[in-house]
Amino acid sequence: MTPEYVERAWEQEELLLTSEVRGDRQALESRLSPDFHEIGQSGRHWHRDDLIAAVAQASSDHTGNQPAFGERRADVIGSDHVLLTYRLEFDGRSSRRSSLWRVCGDTLEMVFHQGTPLTS
Repeated sequence: MTPEYVERAWEQEELLLTSEVRGDRQALESRLSPDFHEIGQSGRHWHRDDLIAAVAQASSDHTGNQPAFGERRADVIGSDHVLLTYRLEFDGRSSRRSSLWRVCGDTLEMVFHQGTPLTS
C-alpha cells in the first residue's frame, strides 16, 4: 500500500458523502466492493445492494451541508488494505466512522464501513 493509495482512499471516502455520488447508483457500485457490508449508525447491518438502493433513494433528502472531517487516521493493513477512521460532523450529526478500503488493480473499493453516533 503506497501513500498514493492512502490519499486516494481519503478522496473516495469524501466523495461518498457528496450528493453527486450518493445519487448515482453506478458511482456507488463502482466504489463499493461486491462483498461490501456496513453497520450503520442505527445499528442496522446493511449489505451492498440494500445500502445502494437506500442511499440513492435518500440522496434527495440531503441538506447540502458540507461534511467536516476530524481526527483522521489511516492504518495500512497488509499490502492491499487501508483502514480509515475519523470523526464526522454532517447534516447536524456527529459520528465516528471507520472504513476498510482494498486495492483492486488500479482502483480502490470499500469493503466495510461502520458509523457510530456521538451524543452531546
